[in-house]
Amino acid sequence: MRLQMVLPPGWETFHVDDLEGCQRRIARIASALPLDDGQGARLRRELRSDLFTQVEQARTNGATLLSISGPSSPFVSGSLMVMPLDDAGQESTDAWARGTGGAVEHFTTDLGRVTRVVHGRLERLDETELPSLAVDYLVQTTHGHDCLVACSSPLVAHAEAMTSLFDTIVENASWDDETVVGLA
Repeated sequence: MRLQMVLPPGWETFHVDDLEGCQRRIARIASALPLDDGQGARLRRELRSDLFTQVEQARTNGATLLSISGPSSPFVSGSLMVMPLDDAGQESTDAWARGTGGAVEHFTTDLGRVTRVVHGRLERLDETELPSLAVDYLVQTTHGHDCLVACSSPLVAHAEAMTSLFDTIVENASWDDETVVGLA
């Protein structure tokens, strides 16, 4: 089984060896925020450090591409969101099951609140919990209502959008393929 990413507008994908491109992406994200010079410089340093860590994780996991989120998602949680992908632009469930898949590992470790990966299958998190979470990823599996939610911090403003997105996935998903939806 493989997970295919559906990236929303604002995400960019880079080769893991293209650190210059990744750093330019970080600079653009930081410069788009309403920060003073000191705050912007500090944020860029933090994001650069986070990027280097996640690049190394991606290489260790055999990923060749990194997809970096848009300006909003990283700053809900105070972290850069990076998803490691293979040459085909996909992430295998094996990496998720190992808990070393990059973004999901980062958020689940910080929060300790996310569904478990059981024998390579994503175990269901009740959709009624969605309104209390800022959802970074929804992973919808071939089993229909089985999904993984990796979340950052409570964000009530996202509640309506998250619930609507979940309903849309459940209603329209093709159960022959697994889909990852990233929110930027």
